[in-house]
Amino acid sequence: MSKIFSNNFKRNCGVFALLRGCSVCRWVDARELLKKQKYFVTHVLNVAYGVQNAFLDDFIYKTISILDLPETDIISYFPECFEFIEKAKIQDGVVLVHCNAGVSRAAAVVIGFLMNSERLSFARAFSLVKNARPVACPNPGFMEQLHKYQEENIKANGSINDHD
Repeated sequence: MSKIFSNNFKRNCGVFALLRGCSVCRWVDARELLKKQKYFVTHVLNVAYGVQNAFLDDFIYKTISILDLPETDIISYFPECFEFIEKAKIQDGVVLVHCNAGVSRAAAVVIGFLMNSERLSFARAFSLVKNARPVACPNPGFMEQLHKYQEENIKANGSINDHD
């Protein structure tokens, strides 16, 4: 599994780094973080709805407006999100994933990314995200979809990795 950062980002600013090169936060913290440029962020995945990108000349942005509603098909956004994160990682970039509150959408995207790239179970991926950012809690519809995503991954890949 990719190296996991435990306290590389301050929890009190609402940001956490989960994998080398990928972190999650809410948009208010993203603006402050990006202003300071303390964490070598190169790419920003904005999955908020109605939040404009602030530093267009300084970062590579991908904006995907996702509604935080249980009926939103979050899984349909995964390929585009994951492609952006993977491209950044190949370039040794650091991706900041943010939504409006850093609780539901950004967390769901990162959980899905862990399930996909690291072949983790939902429980393991959710645990990693929750340990890094205690307020992380995808809405009930996203949680249900992530469980189904795990089932699809098991059918496609035959197994999952729940080890460190």
